[in-house]
Amino acid sequence: AEVAVKVPRLSHSQAPEKLRSILEELRIYRRLKHPNIVPFLGAAILPDTWEISIVLAYLHGRTVLDAVPRFPAESAADVTRRCCWVDDACCALAFLHAQAPAIV
Repeated sequence: AEVAVKVPRLSHSQAPEKLRSILEELRIYRRLKHPNIVPFLGAAILPDTWEISIVLAYLHGRTVLDAVPRFPAESAADVTRRCCWVDDACCALAFLHAQAPAIV
């Protein structure tokens, strides 16, 4: 399976605070399972440098910004497709809000 790897950049001045934030993100991401949220596969931390790599499932296709045109819909199918995208995003946000404690 293909993966995407997110490598957050840490500057020395913000490293401790940023590292705590990233570790909290990993704790949260680990338990999220939802069809509209990119699956978390794991993470690796290099002990010498504390560089973190977050491994996610790779999703083929366009980004949301590329997929949602910035001009009026030209057909009923365009409107339906856009409504489905918005509904998918809302379902993911509702799922995140429903977590204890709420994530978003």
